[in-house]
Amino acid sequence: MPIIIRSINFKKGGSALSEGAPAAHLQEQPPVMCRVKGIGHFGRIYNVRNASASGRKNHGHSKERKVKKLISAKLAGNILLASFGLVAVFHVLVLLRVIPSDIVWGGQIGGSPANLQTLETISLILTMLFMLIVAASMDYILAGKFKTAARVGVWIIFAYLILNTVGNLASAVSFENLIFAPITLFLALLALRLAIEK
Repeated sequence: MPIIIRSINFKKGGSALSEGAPAAHLQEQPPVMCRVKGIGHFGRIYNVRNASASGRKNHGHSKERKVKKLISAKLAGNILLASFGLVAVFHVLVLLRVIPSDIVWGGQIGGSPANLQTLETISLILTMLFMLIVAASMDYILAGKFKTAARVGVWIIFAYLILNTVGNLASAVSFENLIFAPITLFLALLALRLAIEK
């Protein structure tokens, strides 16, 4: 950062007079522009810390740019919408008993139709809500004042899908381990791509 250093001649004793000259002849030297890179030990520490912080920031931006180059936000959002649509159909088929309940919820609620219906209904509503959030964040529907809330919602979807992936991996049902876990992880990455879009 450029600074201005003004040079004034002082008389011995502290008065602002040039040696041997009266007060009326006191002249202020013109400003001199110079650039200071760092003064002593403190200056060196300051420069090193600034360079380190700048490097971390640039590194973070570089990672974000790489992610954005892999897939566009629009494509990620469209795949999410299509996938959530298929998930909604899947929940409906489970409710209709077309798909056996043993392959969902860790296979632990197949003997309780009431619990299965409650959980699948909640999952269906949640999936439709996710579709609404993604559509709003992509301006497919007018969100208006809720656009910021929709963007926050995409981050919530990302966190939910990560937790869902962990749950699928911990399940005792191999179908959830081998099929659902990779799918939910893939959807989580798509949600992340959509979330980081500005």
